[in-house]
Amino acid sequence: MTDSTVVHKELVSGLDTFQAAQGEVLALRLTGRADPDRVQVITYQDGEFTLGLRAARPGVVVPAVLVVLDDDALSALLAALRRQVDSPPADLAPDLPALRAAVDVLEQRLGEVGAFPFEHARFADVIRDACGGIVAHLGLGIDTAGTVHDTAGAVSFSTHVVPLPPGPFRPLSRAERHTLARALTAFLDATPRADRLWQELLNDLRRTAGA
Repeated sequence: MTDSTVVHKELVSGLDTFQAAQGEVLALRLTGRADPDRVQVITYQDGEFTLGLRAARPGVVVPAVLVVLDDDALSALLAALRRQVDSPPADLAPDLPALRAAVDVLEQRLGEVGAFPFEHARFADVIRDACGGIVAHLGLGIDTAGTVHDTAGAVSFSTHVVPLPPGPFRPLSRAERHTLARALTAFLDATPRADRLWQELLNDLRRTAGA
């Protein structure tokens, strides 16, 4: 057995105890049909997103132009990818892990990483307050609860340790609104007889999250 074979076996055998200390996405590529003749190609490399075109079939000539996407374009792209991750098109077969990776990179690039993860929130009760706003209560952990306040589409959030009262409310970031909307969508899909105020809250979250 050669030295290289021994080293190879030692390296591979240790993968089950590997602990990642750092990670980064170095490159991504997404393609989408612009029209019957052209395909859009979005590439992430060296910290930049670029957009170009390539021919969809032989004989088609496309301009050799590469556009560096600015923050406005990236925000529009992020909203589109979020919609596809939440509701993959039935007539397409996108690579969902690649789409999720692109969403993560875009959120990092735009500074939209949600400060609070709502993926595992438990939706408790929801009421309409005296001013017409929506007040929703969430379970967030063993002894942590959250309160969402929706006033005509302006959604704010507070957390507190049970049984203390809610702390100060703060506006949700766009990424947080999107994450909360995704979790609430899953809850409503599984709870067809849920209070209609949950759907109203979801509609407001979607409008303000660009979802």
